[in-house]
Amino acid sequence: MERPILVAVFAVAYSAFVFLFWRHRKYRSPNRGQDIFKIKQAKLQLEAKAKSLYQQLLPLPYLEIISNLKEKKWWLPIFEKLSLYQLILNYKFDEVAEKERRDLVGLAEVRGFAIEEHKVKTCDGYVLCLHRLVSNSIVKKNSRKVVLLQHGLLNSAASWILCGEESFAFLLANSGFDVWLGNSRGTKFCLEHETLNPKDPKFWHFSWESMAEYDLPTMIDYVISVSNVEKLIYIGHSQGSTMGFACFSTYPIVARKIELFVALGPTVFMGNQKHLLFKFLISLPTENIISRFGNRRFALTPEIFNSIFPSSFERLPIIAKNFLLFLNLWDDSQLDIKRLSIFFAHEPTCTSVHNLLHWAQLIRSKGFSKFDYGIRNFEYYGTEKPPSYDLTKCNVPVAVYYGGKDSLANSIDIESFLLPQLPNVVCLLYTSPSPRDRQK
Repeated sequence: MERPILVAVFAVAYSAFVFLFWRHRKYRSPNRGQDIFKIKQAKLQLEAKAKSLYQQLLPLPYLEIISNLKEKKWWLPIFEKLSLYQLILNYKFDEVAEKERRDLVGLAEVRGFAIEEHKVKTCDGYVLCLHRLVSNSIVKKNSRKVVLLQHGLLNSAASWILCGEESFAFLLANSGFDVWLGNSRGTKFCLEHETLNPKDPKFWHFSWESMAEYDLPTMIDYVISVSNVEKLIYIGHSQGSTMGFACFSTYPIVARKIELFVALGPTVFMGNQKHLLFKFLISLPTENIISRFGNRRFALTPEIFNSIFPSSFERLPIIAKNFLLFLNLWDDSQLDIKRLSIFFAHEPTCTSVHNLLHWAQLIRSKGFSKFDYGIRNFEYYGTEKPPSYDLTKCNVPVAVYYGGKDSLANSIDIESFLLPQLPNVVCLLYTSPSPRDRQK
């Protein structure tokens, strides 16, 4: 992306934030604080945290651009205009919301469930954490079908129970399923290893390829063993579906343990993806990313968002909503603004830079293959190019669900490249709010 375009993007974003700030001040609550000194101190602390955060997260070229904009007085610090300290003044304690923000157990407890935590070690030494929903009101375990839910990129097991009583995992459990929530290596629940420490760059030398090769087979075997069943239903969202397609097309012994594979928003072929953050990612040269970040953790953790936005994030819904929509993280019509603070208390979680590089390779190559090490491919694979996954060997029954407004799982990629290669599609569902979305 050229510099003039970047300047225009930042100018539009700044104008939008100024307008939203003006609108908030116009309709702000009359119940404002009395201690002006404390208010100013809170404001200064939030601004300092925000500026420090931006210095850590933004790549160097963008820091230089912002610096130039400041010198030309085209850019003013966003957080001085937003007056985020007013969120503190409008804070109202909500016991249920506080419990949901606390941890995974709190999310389940307020809906009448308990959480069982199970840990299992992979062949390459990573310790994975699985969560199982338990309720006294549900029928005996042996009479239920077993479901393993696997989250997407920068998500965790929490993503399946974040939406209150309408959460997918709760709906399944209340319908009589034995629900297990998986976690991939590198998430906040899976930061243990037999010999490596998360501070060691070697710990982060993995991508979804390793998750498909080691994590998924390990979780499936463990869940089947504990649940005392022969097969289970696997439901993967986004990266979770990618793991499924890679694993089941490569390891027939694992595929035979799957009764049904449900792929939600499958991200396999991504040449037509339209996600803003991934477009930015693939615009950066791979060498620059490696030299700057190395094999390390990539984290947009809840702590980062909570350091800027207090727990009453939902008290300023117009700014919160547009912040997320600007990043292209959620669709406007599907966003429950009242639960924003709960979302940000649990997600996004972390992954590896190596994993993001693999996703960038998929987008650039428009294929579905293992990690490309360049001239070192001979060392890893014995070939000049990384091997591609043969989806015609994915013989498990597959149900594919996708939507017209999914910026990552584009309908063109799914219909033109993924579906023609799958030999056993038993269900296909496409949803779109309007006919226009299918043409985009």
